[in-house]
Amino acid sequence: MPEPCAAVHRVERQIGAVQSLARALPHGVHAVYACCMSSTRTQVYLTEEQRRKVDQLADAEGVAMAEIVRRALDMYLSDDADATTALAATFGAAPSATAPSRDEWQRGRRHQLVAGFVTEQHRLGHLEPAATSHAGLRIAARIINGRTERQIASSVDAEGIRLGSYHDCWHTPPDHDGIVIGFGNITTSDLPVALAIVAGAFTS
Repeated sequence: MPEPCAAVHRVERQIGAVQSLARALPHGVHAVYACCMSSTRTQVYLTEEQRRKVDQLADAEGVAMAEIVRRALDMYLSDDADATTALAATFGAAPSATAPSRDEWQRGRRHQLVAGFVTEQHRLGHLEPAATSHAGLRIAARIINGRTERQIASSVDAEGIRLGSYHDCWHTPPDHDGIVIGFGNITTSDLPVALAIVAGAFTS
């Protein structure tokens, strides 16, 4: 078995000195911590650009160049995968996955706009939410401000807006009036203008 090198003897002497000092302290007092990190001398060739950047980091942090290199290696060899590594490892893992079409996303946005409109009109005392179609392309609301479906429909029709038939939405015709706002065939950008026209019909 080969003899221990001089560095090993130095570490052993240092540990022995620390242990002796610790034994000399009063009971319950712990003020000295020893940390021994074994190292292997390694020669690494860096490009001029790499050396320049490492030197800049070392100067900025007041540490040796070797410390910067060790930190970089620790980060590279860490078990904690970074986002880039995780994405690269999972890219194409679900080739059958599909994203919603742009048109479908726009329909969802239009639904939000109409639902928000009904909520606001309810707050103002004009409408009360009634139902949303299963296809998610129209919302029915009960008129609660005394106006009739015919009056509202007539008012907005003059502005080029066509509302759906509220009574046709029910298996058993209701005993009250309402409106049906469809948004499957209107652009998202045009919808706020159309809703403003409908809102105006409640007070005209």
